[in-house]
Parts: sequence; C-alpha cells; structure tokens
Amino acid sequence: MTADRLVQACVDTLGVDGVALTARGDRGEFVHLAATGPATGIAELQLTTGTGPCWEADDSHRPVHGPDLTRPTERARWPGFADAAVEHGVRAVFAFPLLAGAVCCGTLLLCRHRRGPLTAGQLRDGLWFAAAGLGTLLDLRAGIPTGQPTDPFGAGQAQIFQASGMIAAQIDGGVDEALARLRAHAWAANRSVAEAAADVLAHRLRFAPDST
Repeated sequence: MTADRLVQACVDTLGVDGVALTARGDRGEFVHLAATGPATGIAELQLTTGTGPCWEADDSHRPVHGPDLTRPTERARWPGFADAAVEHGVRAVFAFPLLAGAVCCGTLLLCRHRRGPLTAGQLRDGLWFAAAGLGTLLDLRAGIPTGQPTDPFGAGQAQIFQASGMIAAQIDGGVDEALARLRAHAWAANRSVAEAAADVLAHRLRFAPDST
C-alpha cells in the first residue's frame, strides 16, 4: 500500500480529519511521507516547534493522546505547538510510533477538529494502521516498489537538510545545532522551516556564530 493510500484509508476508517505518516531521517529529523487534511500543516508545525505528539511518541515508544489542546495541561506539555495547532483549527491530536523491535522508525499522526479521546475501536484501528505504515516505510527503504514518487521524502525535507549543512558551516557548529537554529528562526518569523531553508539556500539568510 502506498503512503498516500494508507493515510486516506486511515482517515476513512477512523473518522478523523487528517492523518500524516512520517519517518525518521538520517539526522534524526522527521521527514513527511504523506499527509491529508489538517495533518499536513500540523506535521510541519511539529518540525518548526520541535515539540508535539510525534516527538513524544518517538521518545516513549507508546501511543500519545492529546484529546483537548485547549487545556492548560496540553499547552504546558507542548509549548508553542498546542496553541498554534488550535489556531489551525485542530483540537485533538494522537500519535502512534512505528516500531521495529526497539527502534522507532517513524510515526502516524491523527488530527481532529473536535475535542475528545479516541474510542477503544479507534485505538485498535490506529495501532493496525501504524503497523501497516511501518510496512510501507520499510518497503520504501528497501527499494520495494509501492507506487510512491521517486523521492518519497520530498524536496522540502532535502532542502532543510542541505540548508542545515550550510548553517553548520556558518556557525562553525554541528548539524543538530544548525537545525535548532533554523527551527528557532522559522518559529520567530512565523514561517515554515522549509521556507526558511529556501532563504538559506538562496543566500538571503545567514546565521552568525553564537557569541556567548
């Protein structure tokens, strides 16, 4: 099953408003394989803020539930992300890790406009789609045809990694620090990380070494 078909089938089966399938990149960043509905913007928002349910699911290796992003507990749990997600019209988010043994290879993100937890049946179906998503991801990495585009991880993600390398050289630091600086700039400027990366590649944006 292709990633695009999987996320759409997940939307239809669980009755949510958006689904995104992401993978862990070589540098530890999430790369987007497919998304539908509001999950497209929410997945990008997590990359920008560096927090959110997918990060937590990746760390904990457990499903993560955010049934009401307007609650103070959720806003404190995911600072920056929760408020911005609500501004995008999303009130509830859920993330399932794609586990291959002890390794988390990616996540399945569910978004919903209305508040409330998943039912037991939706949770069971979410786990099934996470397992199916892992199969799709492993097929892609193994080079098994799935009907995906030639570059399944998208030009935007490639630009981010390329820009991070340029920033690392500018600040005389590592790629992890460069990604953090790029994310922070995008968040402060209310732009996506991909847009900020494009400015770096076009030499419209430069980063100075930390003087502290």
